[in-house]
Amino acid sequence: MTFRGVHRSICSSGVVYGQQAVFNWGVGTDGQLGHKKIKIEEGGGVGWWVANQENPQYIQRTPRRLVKSKHFETLAIGSKFTLAVNSTGDLYGWGKGFAGEKSSSKEPVLIMPASVLGEGKRFIEVACGPKHCAAIDSEGAVLTWGFGGGSQFYQGAGQLGHGDAVSVDTPKYVKALEEYGAKIKQVVCCGSHTLFLTTDGEILSCGVGEYGRLGTGNTGSALVPEPLESLVDETIVAIAGGHAHSIALTEEGKMYSWGRNSHGQLGHFQTFIDPTANVTLPLEVEIQAEEGKDPVFVQSIAAAGSTSVAVSADGGLYSWGHLNTHYPFKTDPRLFGDNHNKVVDAKCAAVTETAACILAKTEDNRLWSLGQEKLQKNFGLLGSGKKGRMGRSPKQVCLYIYMYLVCVTYAYFGQPQ
Repeated sequence: MTFRGVHRSICSSGVVYGQQAVFNWGVGTDGQLGHKKIKIEEGGGVGWWVANQENPQYIQRTPRRLVKSKHFETLAIGSKFTLAVNSTGDLYGWGKGFAGEKSSSKEPVLIMPASVLGEGKRFIEVACGPKHCAAIDSEGAVLTWGFGGGSQFYQGAGQLGHGDAVSVDTPKYVKALEEYGAKIKQVVCCGSHTLFLTTDGEILSCGVGEYGRLGTGNTGSALVPEPLESLVDETIVAIAGGHAHSIALTEEGKMYSWGRNSHGQLGHFQTFIDPTANVTLPLEVEIQAEEGKDPVFVQSIAAAGSTSVAVSADGGLYSWGHLNTHYPFKTDPRLFGDNHNKVVDAKCAAVTETAACILAKTEDNRLWSLGQEKLQKNFGLLGSGKKGRMGRSPKQVCLYIYMYLVCVTYAYFGQPQ
């Protein structure tokens, strides 16, 4: 099997399986998994309703193939919906709230064809937060839509970057980025803010400024994207964000983080875990090298909820934050199979503002999940098919295909989102 990537999500996870199919798992109550027909097999590891709750939920505990998904090239997952881009650059969505609060579908529907963007343009990437979305077109312009704020709690949110706190049901270009002259190669939709990475390696941010999550030196909100001037001397190659914190990776393999530090998600050795801590400017995240070894060079980053993750060039998986350490902690490589496999990429999937699981791909092309027991028991987020205790040790993700249990192998991840 050949997999293009595993994507960060909220309450569900998805894998793009080469040019052949999408596999996903987790909570599917609102149709966010895209399975029109729900399979119920008690104890069979496929999927079932959790009935001992006030609001019963459908849980897909193991990866399941999404029908007619072979044309999808990339996807992103929000709280109750999924977005995808097909081979011709058209934008699709399913679940609840993918195009306005009233939108709902248990199978993929077209949100916007590429032809609407203009001659020769197409969608190439998508990103989702809990309630807002973004997409990048083939010319590096960004469109956003979804919840824009405006309520008493989110007053002045501005995470859509349109200059106001108004919600938008359909994708709309962020004119401020065009006026700034920026071409975007990566966008990250966080809890109540959005990060943009330009082709020149510059970061811009907008949205709620509480806890300093925008990285602009204060806690004020921004209705349009603003540059992070403190990082102008660095060339940023990747960005990531959780509910209220942000991370950046430089071309030299260094990490910076800022925002809320309530669970140690910033990874700063010099700070204490403080629910009231505000880090309004990017601070470097240091990884202590093992004795006698070269300094750690980070090649990829990820974040979700109050968890942060980094993968080093030598195959180390580091994580910190919720129910973890407040500094980068390396997972024992012996836990990734008998050959002490190196990790080559990792993603995060969040359930709440804090809890998240980690999905990692090792050099032998296997997919692993790490997370709390309740992430699998209550949400099926780890994809193991088990209801029992999971713990923090890596568990190999498996697929149930045509009544056979197949471990996920020969996987390759796409470009960082």
